[in-house]
Amino acid sequence: MDFNNMVDDRELIVVPTETRFHLEKTGTYTKIISIVGFVIGAFFALVSLGVLFGGSAIVSSIPGMGGLGVLGGGVFMFIGLLMLVFTAVVIFLMIKLFRFSTLSTSSIMKEDNLELEAAFKELKTYFVVGGIIAIVMIAGSLLGLIAFGGMIMNLASGGLGV
Repeated sequence: MDFNNMVDDRELIVVPTETRFHLEKTGTYTKIISIVGFVIGAFFALVSLGVLFGGSAIVSSIPGMGGLGVLGGGVFMFIGLLMLVFTAVVIFLMIKLFRFSTLSTSSIMKEDNLELEAAFKELKTYFVVGGIIAIVMIAGSLLGLIAFGGMIMNLASGGLGV
């Protein structure tokens, strides 16, 4: 049996009937999850645009908040932009998940291995980006804990030094 010819012909993987059933159900559920994710992403986009454009206006319109005028616009702009980046990443992930669901379901119907391969490529990208986000979140949490611990140690050892 010549393994190289099998890889070149792309007939290496045969999907059994039971696996097709599970893959079809997975495609259905991932499509539902991605549609819900698109709705959440649209909500995040509206909120982030509201924070981006309306935050500094709110700070300037509240009496007694004049001292935050210098910080207010910049802080709200930073938070709004950060939320927009987060929204873009969420929508990107939902696009990948939606494409996986449509490609996997279509590949089962057509019995097309190339389309199934493309579906799993989309799923791989979804998990790689999700993994990177998880690592960044864990690192940020650890840095936050270290900073919080240092702040507590500073307060315990004598206060603010004012």
